[in-house]
Amino acid sequence: MTPDNKKLLSICIPTYNRDWCLKDLIKVLKEQITDELENCVEVIFSDNCSVDNTRKLLTEYAKENSYVKYYRNEENIGFGRNYLKCASYASGIFTWILGDDDLPASDAVKELTDIIRKRRDDDIILFNFTQKDSDMIKSKKDFIGLSGESREFKLSDDCELLNYLKNAQYSSVLFSYISSYIFRSSGFSQDNVKEKYKNHPFTHLFYLWAARKNRLNVFYLNRILLFNRSGNDRISDNLYDIVNVFLSGITDLCDEFFRNNSILYKAAADVSKNFDAACGKIFILKSVKYINNTQFFDLANKVRKLNYPKMFIFKMYLKRFYYHIFSP
Repeated sequence: MTPDNKKLLSICIPTYNRDWCLKDLIKVLKEQITDELENCVEVIFSDNCSVDNTRKLLTEYAKENSYVKYYRNEENIGFGRNYLKCASYASGIFTWILGDDDLPASDAVKELTDIIRKRRDDDIILFNFTQKDSDMIKSKKDFIGLSGESREFKLSDDCELLNYLKNAQYSSVLFSYISSYIFRSSGFSQDNVKEKYKNHPFTHLFYLWAARKNRLNVFYLNRILLFNRSGNDRISDNLYDIVNVFLSGITDLCDEFFRNNSILYKAAADVSKNFDAACGKIFILKSVKYINNTQFFDLANKVRKLNYPKMFIFKMYLKRFYYHIFSP
């Protein structure tokens, strides 16, 4: 426990029908939260009214460990609102919103508590992760957020933010991947999230970036502290739905926070365009085939806003025309 009797880290896990993943996560948390860490770490679950074995599993985990808190919604309130609700339960100096299908890397909890002791005044501590296969056995790829060594960025400064975005090696620098950073609990409030974004698939972007108007200091820790489970996204089986979610996320983020600065707008958009597969040209063109005219023009408008090349937009229209004429 810290001198002021406040926990250092709240590990908050929004979950829904993932009992099979939670078994792995609970095992790792039990291994990493040793006796010396129990007083400075708490684990909080916000169950979005799961209908599998989640309730029984987490009730038992909470009963056996005093550092665990389990909350259950009476009905499914959607991912965005459950994210905000889960974050509101945190009492630690820093909060880690951990995906229910992700796993802390070896000794990650200990490393994070150590870094909090040194950098407790930062707003966000961003770190790297390794993508594993669906069974969390084989490593597929390391994702490095930024080029260079560990360092601090003051993102309220436009020039420093631009430098930060230009050095991006992956889209996690936008804080789109919720498990790849921790944030100072007192620096953020769901009251700053507009109602229209509270059930947005990327609610967390608006929760975090809203702080920039006052202060947003980010410390990039060039360490791999997380394992990501691949092949487990549950947005949709429809390619258009996936493409639209990601394009909507970056478009809404840029419109909300960078609409008066075209340079920052383009830099932030380029990060997502360069590193998010769903924002890639091949995926977008493939998604055109099975959508109606309203969806197509909405998609084309997002692509135009995000400054995709004019020739690519022309190809979209050609594809749409071809499918409209020749598809059965």
